[in-house]
Amino acid sequence: QSGVVTGRVTEAGGTNPVAGATVAVTGQPRGAITTSDGSYRLSLAPGQYELTARLLGFQSAKATVTVTAGGTVTQNFSLQRSASVLGAVDVVGTRSTAERSVTSAPV
Repeated sequence: QSGVVTGRVTEAGGTNPVAGATVAVTGQPRGAITTSDGSYRLSLAPGQYELTARLLGFQSAKATVTVTAGGTVTQNFSLQRSASVLGAVDVVGTRSTAERSVTSAPV
């Protein structure tokens, strides 16, 4: 029987929810995306897990939780805003040199 991890992700220093943040389970392909009120819910097998909450523009936060069979663990995260530096983006376009023919069609 699995257990549940639930909680909210908010901005540090306040109660503003952080919608669209990822709450991921380290080393596993499991995770959740926070809803508009910053809440998330994960169903996991019993055990100890490291969770990471992240969203572009915020510093990530980590926490360790212990999930018990049939139990519910609440783990909230508070994310600090941070400047994000993105690398350069190169856009490359090409145009085919293939010959084209135009056929007129009556309308």
